Amino acid sequence: YLSWHHTNARVNFALLFNHEVFFPTITGSIKESSRQRFLTGTVKTLDYIEGSFLKSTPFIYGNQITIADLMAVCEMTQLWLTGRDFKDRPKIYDYIERVREETNPDFDEVHEMLHKYRAMVAPTITEQRFTVFDKQAKL
Repeated sequence: YLSWHHTNARVNFALLFNHEVFFPTITGSIKESSRQRFLTGTVKTLDYIEGSFLKSTPFIYGNQITIADLMAVCEMTQLWLTGRDFKDRPKIYDYIERVREETNPDFDEVHEMLHKYRAMVAPTITEQRFTVFDKQAKL
């Protein structure tokens, strides 16, 4: 997972976040073609994680949490800032919850800043920003 992570999860999740939250906060606009590209990549990446790494185990490398899980969930949770909670992806949602349970109270403490930032930028992140594709994308 760790060698796959940098060219898949990191690229797609981080750049989707940048195109939906960070850049619009700075510029006031979205480059839709780039956002769509990273949204498509994010969907494919989540599908792969579900179908391969989490296919038959609760964590990426088996029954115990590893650094790979921390890396994966770190990338996933930044998408909370885009308004996505993964409830439409039960396998991913449950996985994040398992990692949270294994690492609390540290998990909640670390993610507190994400929640504060989300509250700060929430007015700029609206349903109108996203296309029908997003609703079909299962994020």
